[in-house]
Amino acid sequence: MATSSKKTAKTAAVIDKAGDDYVKALSEFQYRDLHLSRQQVFQLQGGRNDEKLLQLRFITPVKKGTALHQCAECGALFADIHWLEVHGEKWHENTCVCGWQPRPGTLDRETALRRHEAQCDTHQRQRMADH
Repeated sequence: MATSSKKTAKTAAVIDKAGDDYVKALSEFQYRDLHLSRQQVFQLQGGRNDEKLLQLRFITPVKKGTALHQCAECGALFADIHWLEVHGEKWHENTCVCGWQPRPGTLDRETALRRHEAQCDTHQRQRMADH
């Protein structure tokens, strides 16, 4: 097994359809406990600044009934497969065998992964088992 497993977001089929109050993020940002990818679809939770997010174009409404695809790694929803793949490359590409991933916003994800793996017991055991 390689030192890191290269993962991308995958989906088998449309898993859901957008309902009331579904929007998509036009850029990466945090909404409550969600770390949103660009073009990620989510449901507004009735926050006091939801209307401001719409006005400032952080988010845009998603038409009710729009087919949504889910990331197999984290469950994030996307209306467009392209953005699901972009999400997977950015957020799930550098993952240790133990499940650890660099924090969102880490500029050099590969170096962060190598540093983690140098100290990760699970990674070291897997590496020994492979040799």
